[in-house]
Amino acid sequence: MRYAPRRVILCMGLIAMVGRAQVAPPEEKSFVDRNMGKLIKLDPTPVTGEALEKVFSATFYMVKVSVGAGGGTTMLVAARVGDNLADVSLPTAAADLPALKALVKPDFKLKTDADGKVFEAALDLLYLPDTRYDEKRKAVRHVGAEWTFIRGVFIGDYKGLVVTTDANGTITSIRYSREIK
Repeated sequence: MRYAPRRVILCMGLIAMVGRAQVAPPEEKSFVDRNMGKLIKLDPTPVTGEALEKVFSATFYMVKVSVGAGGGTTMLVAARVGDNLADVSLPTAAADLPALKALVKPDFKLKTDADGKVFEAALDLLYLPDTRYDEKRKAVRHVGAEWTFIRGVFIGDYKGLVVTTDANGTITSIRYSREIK
């Protein structure tokens, strides 16, 4: 999701170059749509692991997106369920992650420390923790119905995923935060 605005801006810029201050005729739009693959290259790599299979009902990919001749690249985390593909990359600011929550298997429960370790192992495959300086930048905290999975540090606070569960351990929400104390 965090790179979706960039792609939209790129596409809008390309369309704007075709005809400034006017709407492209349908045949021009069709031409750009057909040829966009010449400007944007996608290189998907499957992400697999036992923990992902236990927690999520999706197939995951790290997708390297290369744009234009300048070689600008970015990485997306994509999830496939059937014929649908969703961007489940971490956002650049605090936000709820309903797309990721929707991928959690209904029978997966987050109740025990062992469940927390399995969930953390799945996150380790999708969202590499920033432990460049020390291991303290990766941790699991559990207080009541809230689980915090720390993935690194951001300007003095921790960043990571905050997961809320109900009394049965069913995950009710997942959100990304950069302000974890």
